Amino acid sequence: MIMQLRRSDIIKECLNWLGTPWEHQGRSKLGCDCAGFVHMVGVSLGCDTKGLSDKPTYGRDPDSTMKSLLDKHLTKRKMVQRKPGTILFFGFGTHGQHLGIISNSEDTFYHGFEYEKCVVETRLDGRWIKRLCGVYDFNEVID
Repeated sequence: MIMQLRRSDIIKECLNWLGTPWEHQGRSKLGCDCAGFVHMVGVSLGCDTKGLSDKPTYGRDPDSTMKSLLDKHLTKRKMVQRKPGTILFFGFGTHGQHLGIISNSEDTFYHGFEYEKCVVETRLDGRWIKRLCGVYDFNEVID
């Protein structure tokens, strides 16, 4: 039987991660980065996130690897299909390099953020919207 995941379950799990220290390539509540946060939220909820565990090591300079992983292992959505629990993919140059998950309010999102040194909730304002380059859901999400 295929697991079905409610968006409210994703939000509850995200809240459990708020305040987790930021750590490059981290994959635990001891520390995580943006990709680790999204990956571990999925793992905690029983999602098949094997493909999102990234390369064993990755640098801070973006390349097309992350987009390829997202396209291959998640359900791609249109930009206007953003809902609570939706995964956001942001770009800061030629390639995307940052991930987050929309909160219940839909005008904020959760993410592991190096500048805040932990997992935080941030307003999804114009500076973030202009960097948005992809919208995805865990495959197990039901609407």
